[in-house]
Amino acid sequence: GDFSFPEIVVPKAAILVLDGTHGTERYDFYTDKPSVLDRIFEKVFDQIENDIPVEILANRGTMQDIMAHLEKNVDGKFISEDIPFLAESNDIDLTNAISYCYDDVSFRELTPSTNSKLNNLYAEKKPYIRFARPGHASAQQERAQIIQADANPNFKSQGALWTDKNGKMYACLAAHATYKNVLKYVELVEAKKVIVDGTRTSPETADSLAHTISQELEIVSYANNCKS
Repeated sequence: GDFSFPEIVVPKAAILVLDGTHGTERYDFYTDKPSVLDRIFEKVFDQIENDIPVEILANRGTMQDIMAHLEKNVDGKFISEDIPFLAESNDIDLTNAISYCYDDVSFRELTPSTNSKLNNLYAEKKPYIRFARPGHASAQQERAQIIQADANPNFKSQGALWTDKNGKMYACLAAHATYKNVLKYVELVEAKKVIVDGTRTSPETADSLAHTISQELEIVSYANNCKS
């Protein structure tokens, strides 16, 4: 869902495999990434000040963007170096490998996230910030403020940052392409053939997108479940 053309690089390809979810309008809206990052910072800062731990669920890349922003001084506020940032070992390795991309911040040392470590921090009444991918919330998540930053169909009606009835926050950092921009992207790739992957969407949506590409762009296009 987080398909951000025209902001992305467009390499050429003879054959393009296109995610069929781009054939629906539910992710079609605009988000102001700097503003959302600032609002995430404010929420995290307030929770930490009240000794409440925070769990941030985001895919790689988005995770590091949020992590880097939490290392900044925002409107005179900053998150103390005493507050541990925790993550899974593979996410720590990735963050360390790409930290050079964030030359305006210095990442604190990340602590491996384990149940025993989280339980000890809770027993000591010490707040923390844990980073993980969506679907990998910890066993201690009920103690924490949860912020999930990924594609969500409710952003279009609720806005780029919203809270559900249980207090879980959802954030959108990617400016999602309109249906028209999806077609512009396909055109710029200059593919001879487009396969619309129907793995994550309905056959009707994938077929409709493939048909539109064939009719409007005159490119050979068909839908297929790429897991088959």
